Amino acid sequence: MKKTKLLKKIIFLSAIIGSNTMTAQTYKFSEANNVEGFVIHTEFSTVEQADMVGTDGVMIFNMPDPSDLVPTSMRVDQSGIIDATNNKFLSIRLQNNTDVTNLRLKIQSTPRAIWSVPITLDTNTSELKTYTLEIKNSEWTGDLSNVFFQFRIPGQRMPITGTSIVIDEISFTPTLSSNDVIKEDVSIKIFPSPVNEQLNVISTNTIEKIEIYNLLGQKVLANKNSKTLNVASLLKGVYIAKIYQEDNLISTKQIIKQ
Repeated sequence: MKKTKLLKKIIFLSAIIGSNTMTAQTYKFSEANNVEGFVIHTEFSTVEQADMVGTDGVMIFNMPDPSDLVPTSMRVDQSGIIDATNNKFLSIRLQNNTDVTNLRLKIQSTPRAIWSVPITLDTNTSELKTYTLEIKNSEWTGDLSNVFFQFRIPGQRMPITGTSIVIDEISFTPTLSSNDVIKEDVSIKIFPSPVNEQLNVISTNTIEKIEIYNLLGQKVLANKNSKTLNVASLLKGVYIAKIYQEDNLISTKQIIKQ
């Protein structure tokens, strides 16, 4: 009886994993001179480089020549189809050695209507970092062919020649992978960890909700409109904190309960 139940669980988990693998869309830029359907606007130069330490390949965006008209943002379009119905999470791994502070995932639903999901970037970095978010906008559904990314510095012109943005991987997935969950989100901090009672969140954005999940994916605690959460009732172990912020931004953090 126990073996039968275990077999059913294995089959069920295998079906979930297989489904996620089929619907997820990942761009790794692993082939030389292949930017996998991404198109950059003409005022910027783009170079695909297939060999970088720690990566399969990267897509590099070089800033414009200072003699050119320097725009206020850089737009990169994906010319293919994104399965927005099944893929509700975005993960992008990049190195930003520019002063660019904002990355927006955008979709042009009509000629004049564009909505966006913002991500705050670490600036002038020398290492690759991963940024993840859940896409909650109602327009994010169906097969979309009008998705693009926008890099910008609010109220300023873009950086000039000599700086670049290096993208290692872009993924649209049904769920966050375990690797995504434990990567550092530089826009938000939590403490202490390990934690005994009160968990604190530091963010420049308004915190709308904090949820705590165990490693089985079960929600065990929640709190609204507060930057603190009492976790004293939790058993010792590893948990995932899911932090909902304004502008549909969701961050995930791993915590340890003592």
